[in-house]
This record gives sequence, structure tokens and C-alpha cells, in this order.
Amino acid sequence: MASGIGMNPLGLTRRTRLAAGPPIDARAPEIAPEGSRRRGEYPLHLNTMYSIEFSTTTKVPEWDNQDVRIGYEDDAIFSTEGCKFVDGRQKTLLLIK
Repeated sequence: MASGIGMNPLGLTRRTRLAAGPPIDARAPEIAPEGSRRRGEYPLHLNTMYSIEFSTTTKVPEWDNQDVRIGYEDDAIFSTEGCKFVDGRQKTLLLIK
């Protein structure tokens, strides 16, 4: 099983390159999607919002051991009080059949 966490800034149109903040990712800079080694050098600014992205990947025996990834996002704000989820954190998964 492998897990991941990352985040990107939110702007007026949700996910955008024009938002006020850096993308942050748990991967090493050399394998990050943009390939940029400077990603972690930008500061977090107060009163900015981020989409925090969580994921888990595991092999599923019933599907010929294919890797299956489950991901979800929760939005958070970075303020003088720290980083808090905007509407509380997700506590349950909704199964769609």
C-alpha cells in the first residue's frame, strides 16, 4: 500500500495557477509533475486557501492485483490560527454502487 498527500492553492476559480500560494507535494522535487526543484521554496501567506489532497493505492486481488487508487480532497485555510479545514474534515467515505 502506498499513500500520498499534496496540496495546491485555491483561487477565485478554485484550482488555478494564479492563486496566492505554492503547490506542495510529498514527492521528491525531481519526480514532481512539473519537475521543478523550487516548489518548496515559496512561502505560505496568511489567509490563503488550499485544497489538501489525500490518496492511497493498493493492489486488489479480485481485480488481478491491479493497483487501485482512492483519492479525496478537503479545502483548508492558512491563517494566524494555523491551518484548518474549511468545513471540518471528511470523516466518512460514501460508497457509490
